Amino acid sequence: MVFRDGLTDIRRQWTGGLPPRKPVPLSDREWSVLTRHVTDNVGYAQLARELGVSRSRVREVALTASKHLRLALRIPGGH
Repeated sequence: MVFRDGLTDIRRQWTGGLPPRKPVPLSDREWSVLTRHVTDNVGYAQLARELGVSRSRVREVALTASKHLRLALRIPGGH
C-alpha cells in the first residue's frame, strides 16, 4: 500500500532506519530488495524492472524481508 505521503507500509515501518548489516535470517535477495526500497527509496516498479519480476513479487519479497528482520531484531507487530 502506498500512502498519500508516498510512503509504503514497509517504508513506514523502517522510518528509523535499517541495521547497517544484513541479519543472518535474511537472504541476500531479501536484504537487497529491502534496503533498496527503504534506504534508497526505490519503488516496487523500478525494482521489478531491475530484477525481471513482477511488482507484486517484489512487494512480497520486501514484506517477507521486513517480517524476517522484525523477528531477528525481536520487534513486535508490523503488517
